[in-house]
Parts: sequence; structure tokens; C-alpha cells
Amino acid sequence: MHPEQTYSGLTMKGQIRTKQRCPACNGRFQEGKKGFSCPFCSTIPTRYFVDIYFGRRVKIYKDQSGQILDSFDRAHRLLTHIRWEIDNRRFNPDKYIRAKYEPYFMENFARKWLREQELRQRSEEISYSTLFKQKRIIENFIIGYFGRDDVRQIGTRGVKDFNTHLSSLKVKADKGMSPKYRQDIIGVLRQMFNDALEAEDINRAQLPVFPTIEVPQTGFEVLEEEEQDEILEKIPDYDRPIYHFIITYGVRPSEVRAVKRDAVIGDFDRIIIRRTFSRNNRLRENPKEGKWRTISLLDDTREILRALPASMTGFIFVNSWGRPYSQSYLNDTWNSACSKAGYRYIPLYHGSRHSLGTKLANEGFGKEIIATVLGHSNTKTTERYARYASDSLKPFYQRKKAKKATVHKLSPNKESTT
Repeated sequence: MHPEQTYSGLTMKGQIRTKQRCPACNGRFQEGKKGFSCPFCSTIPTRYFVDIYFGRRVKIYKDQSGQILDSFDRAHRLLTHIRWEIDNRRFNPDKYIRAKYEPYFMENFARKWLREQELRQRSEEISYSTLFKQKRIIENFIIGYFGRDDVRQIGTRGVKDFNTHLSSLKVKADKGMSPKYRQDIIGVLRQMFNDALEAEDINRAQLPVFPTIEVPQTGFEVLEEEEQDEILEKIPDYDRPIYHFIITYGVRPSEVRAVKRDAVIGDFDRIIIRRTFSRNNRLRENPKEGKWRTISLLDDTREILRALPASMTGFIFVNSWGRPYSQSYLNDTWNSACSKAGYRYIPLYHGSRHSLGTKLANEGFGKEIIATVLGHSNTKTTERYARYASDSLKPFYQRKKAKKATVHKLSPNKESTT
């Protein structure tokens, strides 16, 4: 059995062999139509290897899972798989040599990277939700596709084929994977390769070029101040202070929940946003963007906060049981108030943070100012509010309308002179 395949200018010759001899007569096994056997004793080997020449001679004794080639059928399946890898330009004989190359197999390399990410999460360099997303993506998509591919050999073509594979997947109800989720998956793969380059596990020539995935713009609900006030009126009196703070300053609910007394400057003159609650409700010592920021409080806010009962836990905003608010409680109470005020479902994040960003854009504030208020580390995140800044564009539309009216008015005079 001598299949030949050409790949990148090389010709691969492969053959199934065995080093064993017949245990009965010590004769050599001979290959027939159904595999190897002793022509005199009808015994068959229990160990095989695939002998290939692909620029150099390589003997493969185990398949990719580490299973010994203990039957002719198993060896034949491996040889068939190697043919498939050659046809798809994914064949690398080195990855079948376990001791030297096993750490670079994607399934091992990615899990090692995840262990490093777990250490980063414990030291609060990344959030629990980020680690959770990375684990899900690596186990469900990256390892499942690349398996035992050598990360040093994947290259730009391999990443491009992976992106095409993701585009073809059906996720829910025969619907394809969303561009946003595909962007997240490629983003995790990119981060892993960049970390590998920084750690000198790969060189720059082995760093793939990653595709740019266009994600359709998504909208959000925006509430005017009067609408926010109507909803606030429907929130229980005891809970109203935390919603007042979230709406007035556009701080993320997870960060407002985490405000403690040591973050207060003076007699509630300013508050430092220095902590947040993670997805698994753990208190983190850094906010989402990783940098502390200070908020100067308005007079009415100071009066509200001064009147709050002292908490034994040190948190400024606590529920009626004296514990920090949970995200689910905040969402449920907000949704109930929206319903009582006669509004359709509007997420708390949209009705507070997004609404403030849009209001500031409408009032003509630049994206740098808005980014500072909302705590964005990258002003690109802030640019989306400009799409909703309709009020700031009114002078432009009025100018266009006036210009059009002038042209229409002059047209009859021009026709009368001809």
C-alpha cells in the first residue's frame, strides 16, 4: 500500500509496516489483501507503524490520541487521515512525535494558556466573566477544531479556514453563529497567540494574520429625564437612592453596588469608583476598565447619601436586609417600576448609562468628555452615542432645509428668463 500525495511541492510516500515476527515460527509477516499475516501459521501482528516519507522519513507508532497502532485497521485509518490532512493542507508529521511536540498541540497549548488566565483572574487582572467566556470558547470551539494541530504551524490560512468553519455552524434553531460571537471567538484565539509571541513560544513569522469581522450595529433604548423621573417614582422609597445614583452619574450597576465607605472623600463631596462585583458576585478591587475614577457629587446627591443608614458591612448602598444589592434584585425592581409607569421593557443599563451618554452627546460634549464621565478607557466605545445624538444635528438639518428652499424658489425665475 503506497499512497503518494503532493503538498507544498513535496511528495509523501506512506506504507503500513510492522517490526514483529511470527511468534510461532519467527518468520516475517507478509502483507496481503486483508493486512499482514504469517503465511504458514496464520498469525497476525499486534503492533504496526506508518512509515512515511515527507521531505524526511518519519515512523508513526501512535495515532493523534496516543493510541498504539495495535491492528491493521487502526493503522489504515491513520494513513487515511493523513491523506485527508494533506488534501486540506493541514498535515504536519512532527505533531505525531509526542515527546517533543506535544506541548505545542493546540489542545495542550490552549489549556495551559487557560491555567495562566485562571492565575490572572485570581490576582484580579481579568474578571471572572472574561475567564468564563474564554473557557467556553476554547473548549467548545478552538480545541474542537484544531485538536492536535501544532500552534506554530496553523498560520494565517489555518485561522482563515477556522473563521469559515465558524460561519458555517448552526447554533440555535438552524440559525448561524452571530458575527459578534464569531468576533469573540477569534478575539480569544488572537489573544492566545499574542501572549504566546510575548512569551517567545512562537516567533513573529508564526503569528497568524487574523480576519476583521464586521459586526452589525445594535441599538439601545434611551430615556429622557422626565421618563426616568416617572420610573423612579414607582421604585420603593428605600431602594430609590441607588437608582438615583445610577441614573444621575451613569455608573455601571455592578460598580455602584460595590461602593464602600472608604471610597467616600470628605462629607460625600466625591466618590471614587474603585471596585466592582463580578459575574459570580465576587467583589473585585478594580472597576471594569481597570482604572479608578472620581465622581464629584451634586448637592441633592450628597443630601440623599448623608441620610442613608450606616451599614455594618461598609457598603454605602444596602438593601432592607443590610446586605449589598444583587444585580437580579436591581433588574427586577427596575422592570417592575417600568411596568407600573406604563413603559415597555427597558433594561436598566439602557435607561441609565446609555441614556446619559446619549444626553451628553446631544448637548454637544465631545467623546473625550463622555468617555471620562462613563469611565471608558477607549473612546471608540463612546462613539456609538453619537449615532443617537439627534438634537445636536438639528442645526445641520435646518441648514439643509433652508438651502433646498432657496434653490426651489430660484428655479421659476430662471425658467422665466429663458
